[in-house]
Amino acid sequence: MEKKSFMDECLLDESLGFQINVTANALRNGFSQFLKPYSIAPEQFATMVMLKENPNVTQTEMAKKLFKDKTTITRMIDSLIKKDFITKEPVKDDRRAYHIKLSTKGLKTIEEVSELVEPKIKAQNSLFKEEEILKFLEMLKRLQDFKFKLN
Repeated sequence: MEKKSFMDECLLDESLGFQINVTANALRNGFSQFLKPYSIAPEQFATMVMLKENPNVTQTEMAKKLFKDKTTITRMIDSLIKKDFITKEPVKDDRRAYHIKLSTKGLKTIEEVSELVEPKIKAQNSLFKEEEILKFLEMLKRLQDFKFKLN
């Protein structure tokens, strides 16, 4: 019988990045279905929550906070504007920058969805002790700061 190599047996099982991605995809897929009646995707929801917590943010600031490139943020903003969830206003003294804000419809949607999501988040979090959650979030932040280098 041929012995399996490390690559065959363990690489994906022990890869933090792969396991986090699989978990994120599973959570995102469930959340996508939940958000479907509101015509928003999970990343759009995250963007709208960020806008609620950070009024008058610029596109550049949004990109940094959400770990997205400017092109992706521009597409998301355009999509949310078309759906009347956000507005874009020029920044005084900087013709190239815009303040991004939630519209009345966007704020109402975020409040409604947040009210429905909160019990689901509490149920999800109840799978763990509070100190486990805090430790896990700390570890995720360390991974976010890690720069994967091949050389």
